[in-house]
Amino acid sequence: MQDDGYGNVLNPDAVTTRHDIFYNWPLQGNLNDHPICSEKFNQKQEISKESKKKARGWHEMFGIMSRSELELELIQKIVDDLRV
Repeated sequence: MQDDGYGNVLNPDAVTTRHDIFYNWPLQGNLNDHPICSEKFNQKQEISKESKKKARGWHEMFGIMSRSELELELIQKIVDDLRV
């Protein structure tokens, strides 16, 4: 996909955008089939600065750690929390 869904271009040479895949491609469960999703998405949406900041934080984390490392860290955090 060309973008991360928050307005950041990740791969300009990709086939399409996230919005196009989730709303326009003829996939089972396409979000246009869901009345609430399609109504909200067809309105002009402004991405908040807070959402953009969170997305940047995730992208920075993935630059530092692999997905498997993040998953293991999250699992360890859950286990630690359950012990308390």
